[in-house]
Amino acid sequence: MPIHRATGFKVALTTGFTRDVADMVLDGVGWRVGALEDGGMVDALVTADEVAAGRPAPYMIFRAMERAGVVDVRRVVVAGDTGADLVAGTRSGAGLVAGVLSGSGSRETLEASPHTHVLPSVVEVLGGPARSDLRDGAARARGVRISPPGNVIGAPGGA
Repeated sequence: MPIHRATGFKVALTTGFTRDVADMVLDGVGWRVGALEDGGMVDALVTADEVAAGRPAPYMIFRAMERAGVVDVRRVVVAGDTGADLVAGTRSGAGLVAGVLSGSGSRETLEASPHTHVLPSVVEVLGGPARSDLRDGAARARGVRISPPGNVIGAPGGA
């Protein structure tokens, strides 16, 4: 059971892939979009071909919030592995913007981009034991965005 959803977070995946490619990737890793009780891994999926512009524009974040029922961007945590992810998170007004080193971006690239945290792994965003400062911020922001095979956004209870 995904810890982030089991604890009440709404989660939406955003990706630069087109919808058909994203669906193939999700099928390949056994992820489904849908309600947790129906076996869904994420609440919503947004692809770059569904918005006016992809990252670093914030539009995928806003569409993901809409689909997941999240209305307050300040309660969203954005985590990504590229500078464009972090710029999009900052432009969206997300409460927390965390770079994760478990993807394609280097520490130098992520630290040169606007952010509130740079973490060793996306696991830290999901509540790693050594990140009480991030969890405290997440308690205020109440959401998550991770990045395999795209990025994820969320907030508990559709807040």
